[in-house]
Amino acid sequence: MEIASLSSEDTKRYDLLTSQAEKKIIANARFLNIDNCTLEGHNKYNMIYYDTPENLLTNAGILLYKTWEKGNHYFIVQRLNILPSTSKLRRNEIYRHKIDASDTPIMHSFYLINGIVSMFTTQFSIDLEYVIKNVKPIIIANVKAVYYKIFSGTGFKANLTFEDVVYINCINKRRKMNEELTVELLASQNFMPEFNKFTFLLEKYCKDILPKKESRFDYAKRVTQIQPKTVIDAKTTERKKKK
Repeated sequence: MEIASLSSEDTKRYDLLTSQAEKKIIANARFLNIDNCTLEGHNKYNMIYYDTPENLLTNAGILLYKTWEKGNHYFIVQRLNILPSTSKLRRNEIYRHKIDASDTPIMHSFYLINGIVSMFTTQFSIDLEYVIKNVKPIIIANVKAVYYKIFSGTGFKANLTFEDVVYINCINKRRKMNEELTVELLASQNFMPEFNKFTFLLEKYCKDILPKKESRFDYAKRVTQIQPKTVIDAKTTERKKKK
């Protein structure tokens, strides 16, 4: 298990509003204050979010998921945006544990429990060993990604990742397809001003994208939840029929 920083400042995500967004952005790279844009490759992977049927992890402010990053598979333990007032989590940190592609949480329960416990200053009222043994996939995101790397003569570099994502709610079986763009700074934090300038120009000249405020998990939950049926007043319906 390793500690890694989690920063929203050096990574920005967008919804793609049209199917032409990728072509337009790459074709207009010269307007975005960069000198070179190269295609790095393609990849397919999935992200699997886990919890118990009672949502014991997310209710405790813990997000557990499996993902692929730069050639390796990992279990990630991350804070949620809203935590119970009784628990405090060090900000901007995640715990990453390297695994094999087919591994399940119970196979790495020792490391996952240690990672969770070390992130909180108070004891949990839930049995973490029981929780890890009983987690199941709750949301799966199947991702098809196309990677580009951008450079400028100053040393600034970043990744543009265009993604076709299918979000699957494992509880109600609902699906949602979405096209997204992730922009990630690859250079040191000294290049944050240049990164911010690039994303400013990107949003200014590329009207086919929309900044994404939600995390991937929060977005997936929202778009795959079952909407309550609208209750229609019987008298109102009858009056409309008469008209």
